[in-house]
Amino acid sequence: MQRERKAYHEAGHAVAAYRLGVEVRSATILPDHYSAGYVTHGDLFCGHTLGSDRAVLERAIKISLAGPLAEARFSPADLLWGTRGGL
Repeated sequence: MQRERKAYHEAGHAVAAYRLGVEVRSATILPDHYSAGYVTHGDLFCGHTLGSDRAVLERAIKISLAGPLAEARFSPADLLWGTRGGL
């Protein structure tokens, strides 16, 4: 169950990045010394600096939130009852 939850979480980040025009280089749910899984992507800010453009900041926020939201769709009771601590 935990592996599926992590897969939904990372897929949420990857799909959001792709849909928002950010290159997705890889995604994994295999843990390492730093995280339980991750998505690597191209230049998130596409040449802009953080805060230089509202659209750039919104894109970064959407990609960041897409993981927990996709995970919540997979297991909505956990989000509702706070067994994972919420978003």
